[in-house]
Amino acid sequence: MERIHRIMLASVHIFQPEEWEWLTNQFSSIDEMLRAPTLLSGLESRIQRFSSLDRATMEQELNRIMNRKDISILLWGDDGYPALLKEIPDPPLALFVKGRHQVLNEPQLKIGVVGSRKNTAYGSYAVQKIVTPLARQGVAIVSGLAYGIDALAHKQAIEEKSTTVGVLGGGVDHIYPMAHKDLYRRVSEEGCLVSEYLPSTRPLPRYFPRRNRIISGLSHGVLVIEATAKSGSLITAQCALSQNREVFAIPGSIQSIYSEGTHRLIQLGAKLVTAHTDIINEFPWIQTHFDFQSSASLTDLETSEQIVVSAIREGTGHFDALLEHTGLQAGQLNEILTMLTLRGIVSQNETEYRLLRG
Repeated sequence: MERIHRIMLASVHIFQPEEWEWLTNQFSSIDEMLRAPTLLSGLESRIQRFSSLDRATMEQELNRIMNRKDISILLWGDDGYPALLKEIPDPPLALFVKGRHQVLNEPQLKIGVVGSRKNTAYGSYAVQKIVTPLARQGVAIVSGLAYGIDALAHKQAIEEKSTTVGVLGGGVDHIYPMAHKDLYRRVSEEGCLVSEYLPSTRPLPRYFPRRNRIISGLSHGVLVIEATAKSGSLITAQCALSQNREVFAIPGSIQSIYSEGTHRLIQLGAKLVTAHTDIINEFPWIQTHFDFQSSASLTDLETSEQIVVSAIREGTGHFDALLEHTGLQAGQLNEILTMLTLRGIVSQNETEYRLLRG
């Protein structure tokens, strides 16, 4: 079957992968398919739905899309179709990608980051503490370009010059929300924008729960940062679990409604995360594929930071021992260790700090 007809069958969201594959292999064109009702036992209702569509208009639009240089179309079965999506139970048959579609198959760790659209200052801090060092070390950040945690995660990936992927609940030609016009452009430049819907499709509420399975499907694991008890982020976490992905959650205050969802995930078995290494350590294969050395130069450290780094290098890794060794105040030492962690110079394993470089 011609590629444009394969795309047309894929983009109507009527057929399952095995049905679509059978149809595209069985028939040379859509017209031939519609002329062979006796061969379509079990598919009659879906074929009828398809035949009722305005196929001429759809074909005209697809021809226009296929001639665009800024959008790639990846079909189930294509060599460039994301390998991670092939693993999930209900993969999209077609992906419309704006930007560098090659990043979807690059062999780096990919972490989906989701959370509240009305994040608190604590949520912003968590993004800085966890997502920033992940991005600095080359981890690709996948999210949904929504307000709040999504936007902060994308921005940190861009600032750290890492790959970022935005999965949309509408076509890749529709910027939503409009306030993210510049972020939309930057994500398409630093990575790509992805949707299973035709580029002209306007975002609708019912599309967003479906797009969440693609966020988790494109990721090796999903990190939830702030979520209410009924947050849409929990849908992404549920998708991740059904796809056999790792689920991570950041704890918060028991007084905050934005921690109810993450605490529930932890109760159900999600890994509690307090440092980016909690995530990296779940993927031992990563050390054989990537160099996780920080680009930060140790010669650029302030005097107090150099004292702390020297103490850790000499084997003083516990916080109390560092207090005694350096003579610093607890608050000052905590601030220095936080900054060194965010810059990818040290990491924390339970109660002990160690150098990542130097």
